[in-house]
Amino acid sequence: MPADGHSGRFRLSTPQIIALLATGAALIAGVVLQLRTESAEISQPAAPVSQRVNAKAPLVSESAFPQDAALGRTKALLEQQVVMADQTLCQYQYQTRYPNSSRPVSEHPDQVYPNQPVLERHAMRKAGGGTDSTIQMQSSQNRVYLAQNESAEFVLAAVSQSGQKLPLEAEKVISKGLVFGNTRPVADVVPEMQNTDGMLRIRLAPQQTGLATFHGTIRTELNYRVNGQPGRIFWDVIYSPQLPAQWAGTPADSLHEGALQFALKLNVSMPGRYVITARVDDARGTPLALLSFNDVLGQGLNTVSMPLAGNLIRDLNPVFPLRLRDIEGYLLKEDADPDRLLLPRLDGERLQTRSYALKAFSDQEWQSEERTRYLTEFRKDLMLAQGALQKAWPEVAAKGMPRSDCSRQREVSAQVP
Repeated sequence: MPADGHSGRFRLSTPQIIALLATGAALIAGVVLQLRTESAEISQPAAPVSQRVNAKAPLVSESAFPQDAALGRTKALLEQQVVMADQTLCQYQYQTRYPNSSRPVSEHPDQVYPNQPVLERHAMRKAGGGTDSTIQMQSSQNRVYLAQNESAEFVLAAVSQSGQKLPLEAEKVISKGLVFGNTRPVADVVPEMQNTDGMLRIRLAPQQTGLATFHGTIRTELNYRVNGQPGRIFWDVIYSPQLPAQWAGTPADSLHEGALQFALKLNVSMPGRYVITARVDDARGTPLALLSFNDVLGQGLNTVSMPLAGNLIRDLNPVFPLRLRDIEGYLLKEDADPDRLLLPRLDGERLQTRSYALKAFSDQEWQSEERTRYLTEFRKDLMLAQGALQKAWPEVAAKGMPRSDCSRQREVSAQVP
């Protein structure tokens, strides 16, 4: 559901969880199967390695020593199971070290600058069907979701394949609310339009038209001509005509339980579940984190708390003061279409924090009941795999268990000051 600037709460995706659990289940099944077949493959106690392999003996094929070949394959399988279990545990622990509500913005590249125009370039779509690749249409729109009193701007230009601007003329433009089933149709409206230097600019402000009370997708269609040839294009926005809540006052920052706490006041007129997102940059303008809030708010004045995790701050080592920007949100309407009523978006920088010492923030990993449960199961998988390998090859314990690339990299990272 979240898209284009009004995103929901981040969490480890269902496919990621399923993949991790499937890996763990496969490991357990592999270990059990291995233990069941172990007696068949190595029914007699294995001779010491020094007796099984003679370093001075000439090279021969596996068929000459079938028992040693089977032992080698069995050992390789058991070692692979240990590495896989270690990799699963390490990756899950690493990916969930920060809370869902405070994530590196690098994980969400499409959410770094949510209010940038959506740009497209494509071959001209002819009014009667088909395309003309010799004419390239460049279009943009600055909003996909519109709250009450917000407007959207659409821009269209025509260029040749070499990039030369072509003459562009508008024939007809309308904006209409898309309705389905037995919904009463809404009258079409004509948005504002200007032709400036061969570029068509269209401004749609639903609040000022007959679409002021329409809730849903509004499509703006434009019929135009390039070099006398007719073409057609359309843009969609999702409009919500009601404001479920209003921002009150300015955000504030404080140090709370080892995290940097952002507090936002919201005056709620329609109680329910609110989803709110915000971005944090450092003093150099480097994007750092995506913060999210997803909880039920009651009617009246509420404080929305959006903490930036202390261990995330320490890992990123930003230059203070930090800057809170581009705040947006909505009231979630479950089992409804559209599924949200938008809050007024707060574009640009909204707060510059005080300067804090890095050591003031906690370096502890985030903990939750769910995370603890998964880590416990993945650790069990690793212990089972290690136990099976050690039972078959006791000498492995002296050399050290096989490890995954993930755990090796984390060990190296921990040693870097």
